[in-house]
Amino acid sequence: MVEISVILPVYNSEDYLKECLESITNQTFKDIEIICIDDGSSDGSLGILNDFANADNRITVISQENMGVAKTRNNALELVNGNYVYFMDSDDCLDRNAFKKLHDNITSNDSDFCIMKAIFLNGDEEYKFPAFELEKEFGKVNFNNFTFTYKDIKTHVLNDLFAPWLKLYNAKFLKSSDDFTFPEIKSYSDAPFHVKTMLNASKISFVPEYLYHYREVDDSLVHSSSNTKNFFKLSDIIEDYLKANGFFDEFKEEFDAFKIVKLVYYMGFADSDTS
Repeated sequence: MVEISVILPVYNSEDYLKECLESITNQTFKDIEIICIDDGSSDGSLGILNDFANADNRITVISQENMGVAKTRNNALELVNGNYVYFMDSDDCLDRNAFKKLHDNITSNDSDFCIMKAIFLNGDEEYKFPAFELEKEFGKVNFNNFTFTYKDIKTHVLNDLFAPWLKLYNAKFLKSSDDFTFPEIKSYSDAPFHVKTMLNASKISFVPEYLYHYREVDDSLVHSSSNTKNFFKLSDIIEDYLKANGFFDEFKEEFDAFKIVKLVYYMGFADSDTS
């Protein structure tokens, strides 16, 4: 058994895929497996994956017809052998010490998952994204010996970066509930997964460092007015879960804010599409 299983869905990512794979394979923490699933790419992504797999026996490449990122992640979860699970996006990259720092933290805290911070890349510009600035909330603590639950960071459950690539998960925790899968919707399947894991974790931990580099891609599904209609499906999934599990009253204000913020966000793309 390896320590960390990296899940990497790939779809038409040839422009940035080499940089992504190099940032994973060159980690200072070596005890990993890398499960790469090519989701029906029509560019050179599969060839790049195969080249890397031929050079590194930690890489497994699976090719499938296009199913979308949610289904791909769910399929990959059935294949992991690691004690911990990390979800990567194929046009992004990691700090070279990311896995070492995350692994040190999650093992010393015996937490269900560990959160880090992200730098956003837009062309030649980069900025530190103001999400999960938990050091401001908890003050001067030793985060390698400090855990918390959603009750301590309630505003982050429904109104922060939902992305799984900000977290290293304990595999036993992910396998403890059938709820911990990604709903098969076109975009933002991250959000229900984030909400469910946040609400059910008995111990969460945090590395107060910017270890992930997220590339803003203009043609991403996230940046699309079509998400306005898709958002209502997403909202219903989250609302149904909150109600079915007794969380809705506790999160009514946060849920209302979540709906308003996301609708305004998507309507902005709808306006730009028609301008």
